[in-house]
Amino acid sequence: DERVRVIHKANGGVSTARNAGLAAARGNWVGFVDSDDVIDKTYLEKLYCAAKQSGAEIAACNMLFMQEDGIPCRLTPLIQATTRLHRRDILEGVVFPVGKNYEDAFTTPEIFERATAVACVEEKLYHYRVQSASIMHGKANLKNLDEIDANYGLLQCTLRHGKKDAAYLQYALMKRYFRNIKKQLSPELLQDARVKRAETLIAQAKMEIRQSGACTLRNVLETAFCFVAPQRYHAYKYHRNTARKETAR
Repeated sequence: DERVRVIHKANGGVSTARNAGLAAARGNWVGFVDSDDVIDKTYLEKLYCAAKQSGAEIAACNMLFMQEDGIPCRLTPLIQATTRLHRRDILEGVVFPVGKNYEDAFTTPEIFERATAVACVEEKLYHYRVQSASIMHGKANLKNLDEIDANYGLLQCTLRHGKKDAAYLQYALMKRYFRNIKKQLSPELLQDARVKRAETLIAQAKMEIRQSGACTLRNVLETAFCFVAPQRYHAYKYHRNTARKETAR
């Protein structure tokens, strides 16, 4: 099939592969699929139709995390690049950070702030396979602290757009994740500059959350609900808002 082009390159990680694909892209729309995951057969069709029908520059679907044995385990917010189909001009100049974990979260604020509209498809069209030995789910190390940086960028993005509930959630995620990582680091590694940077970012986030007025009882309770029952939280938070919009119409 002449429409298929294969790029041969040295293995340099997810970011270098995506950057190479973006540099070679010629179509009007760009999506990302990781080699060890599974997509619904209607994945691209439904995202493309949603974007075209709504006039949005990005269409995003839900993602289902799957254990290695194929058993579904949880949903995730729409941060991952693999859940999205992008109009190519939205990605112009975007570079996935090489050498960083959580490259999707690092680039999400920049990508979404370029768009005027995002079409959301509720269906779980992308199935992420959880690999116990992968970068994301292996034994914790200092590289895992990249998530603190990434979450801080997401927090600042949500505050810029007045989404105080989402900002508080990102702050809580930063704290929770940092606590879990610290438990697994040796006393020597706890003195590393990257640990100190993470502590500084969390302190800065705390100050920004308080100054913005995002530290409300409602946001605290909703965040606790998200941690205890993420799927129910998702249904409560987003299905409720959808119903309100329909009623307003």
